[in-house]
Amino acid sequence: LALCWITGMFSAVGQVQIGLGVSGSYNIQSEAWGFGARAEGYVIKSLSVVLQGHYTPTFNKVHEVYGGLELHYAPFYHPIVRGYVLAGGSVNYWFNFAESNYDKAKPLNFIAEVGGGLVFLDKQVRPFAEYRYNPIYLESRVEVGIMYFPRWVKRNRTTCPAYL
Repeated sequence: LALCWITGMFSAVGQVQIGLGVSGSYNIQSEAWGFGARAEGYVIKSLSVVLQGHYTPTFNKVHEVYGGLELHYAPFYHPIVRGYVLAGGSVNYWFNFAESNYDKAKPLNFIAEVGGGLVFLDKQVRPFAEYRYNPIYLESRVEVGIMYFPRWVKRNRTTCPAYL
């Protein structure tokens, strides 16, 4: 439902930037490495909506997968480096929750995250780095990745009357 809502919202606006990206992450508390994918769309120049998924493989202490939606807000625009704050929520499935010593461990969880990040080079390819904090489970995560924003050029098929 969220994806349909976002797609409809972006199709109604003319000059919306939509990008796709991948990332790698490190959870500081569980010492777990993972990777993810995301889609980002700018509603206005300073506000974007990010739909993302993340997977932490079995070689870690924690084996989990989650997906969610968040907002990124960059109050100041700069073409080289731009800082932003982020807030959002995800649904998490924790495969090996039974192996945990955590007394409230369960397989399906809601995760809220707040944090901040930096995005570099306001071009088609944009590297980023983020710090995220989960206030419910008191976890921190560092994420680094790259976004690709294709140039959506609408071609006009009509011929200009001046050149007929």
